[in-house]
Amino acid sequence: MAVKGSAVRPAGFEPAARGTGRRSRTSGHGAARPSLPASVGISGRSWPYGWLYRAATVADVKDDAPVVEVVPYDPAWSVRFTVEQRLLSEALPAALSVEHFGSTSIPGLAAKPIIDILAVVPEVEAVVADLRPLELLGYVYRPMAFPEDDDHLFFAKDTAGKRSHHLHVFGVTSLIPEANRVFRAYLAANPDAARRYEAAKKRAAELHPHSRAQYGAAKEEVTARLLAEAHLWRRAARHQSAEG
Repeated sequence: MAVKGSAVRPAGFEPAARGTGRRSRTSGHGAARPSLPASVGISGRSWPYGWLYRAATVADVKDDAPVVEVVPYDPAWSVRFTVEQRLLSEALPAALSVEHFGSTSIPGLAAKPIIDILAVVPEVEAVVADLRPLELLGYVYRPMAFPEDDDHLFFAKDTAGKRSHHLHVFGVTSLIPEANRVFRAYLAANPDAARRYEAAKKRAAELHPHSRAQYGAAKEEVTARLLAEAHLWRRAARHQSAEG
């Protein structure tokens, strides 16, 4: 089993096999999900913007209380992940990795106070076949959160009646974890990029505090640009490493 952790990999991550794991699927209401946004438009293998986890991809909630709240960085987020990592490693013993990703994983970056966790497993079907270990930890399976991707499972966890954790489980051939890892690494290594992302998040939250979907759409342009930069940064790091 690979070592589990949240270590940043500046040079990116290569999955065991190529392939996106994406297959078309309709929602429970029979309506097809919208197609993913166009790729970031970089020469060579590029990543569709939709490969980044976004709040807009989870079912919207509309009520009197704000559903989007961006708060200053809290060092306790890392501690909370470490606790959860240990529990999830026991609940998912076959997992190849259990990692902290998303904005709360980047030191100094303001974020929604929800811990995003990425796990890679040999077979997502095995996880769905026995949800009890995750349910005992308080995770609720949301099968229609990402219906266009059969290789992506989503779980939500509340603590004291408030959303506290999101768990994303991917099959080993999915390329989505790689895109998110490199995006995380790029922001952690480039303060200017992190500041631009934080500014976009704060502005989007101010404009659309009651809609996750509109919040996500408001920062799409900046996020897509940063994803393109991250892709080029990773390629440059690999080239430099090869020359060295």
